[in-house]
Amino acid sequence: MKYAMPVDPRVLQKDYPSDPSLDTIPELVEFLKSLTTKDFKNSTSKASWKIELSDKIHNLWYTINMKQGVNLADREKLIPVFQELSRLSKPYENIHFNKLYRGVRASNHEPRILTFNYPDELDDPELIEHLENLAYGLRSWSWDFKDAIKWSQNVSKRKDRVIFELSNPANSVVLDCDALVKIMGKELAYDMFDPNEIIVFIDNPKILNIEREEEFDEEASYFLGDNFYFKVSISN
Repeated sequence: MKYAMPVDPRVLQKDYPSDPSLDTIPELVEFLKSLTTKDFKNSTSKASWKIELSDKIHNLWYTINMKQGVNLADREKLIPVFQELSRLSKPYENIHFNKLYRGVRASNHEPRILTFNYPDELDDPELIEHLENLAYGLRSWSWDFKDAIKWSQNVSKRKDRVIFELSNPANSVVLDCDALVKIMGKELAYDMFDPNEIIVFIDNPKILNIEREEEFDEEASYFLGDNFYFKVSISN
């Protein structure tokens, strides 16, 4: 799964170079435009063009978590690709959720900014900007709150945990990846995206509310207060 990287200039300076396959995006978009939903449904998961498509999306998107694929500065170039995949899988789309969630950690530059500001300085401009930067952009979200909790646990425990909650997300959804499973098959689709993954583009995040939530999990190992997270409600 892809974890948030804040759009802080200091982060952009240290970001990894995009994979050379970035240059193939226009060609990929044109190929997708030539397809119909029936093309997917009338071919097997072993069709060479499906395997090639899965490999391309895997290299561009799925490997982001390993600092490969498309970097943060180039991320939005993938929107036309996902829009075409959404068109093709539209008949199987099921926007059954009214909230989406994303679990992240605070930036390396201000790893405990929420801890230091909560609860008395929640209107601090630096805190608001930090959170808006974390929320901004083309990101992986989920309709399952448990996914967000898991994502927030998978990186450095020395940084504050943040669970974003986006209400009424329909207009921000770029691709319902679960729908793509219906036309690609699980084997290929899950090499491109994760289960429950919803790709969302947030271009104007607004912080609505911040709450500190305790988490009690007997199986979890906590470090530096990692038994809590900050639930941040946003709009777009």
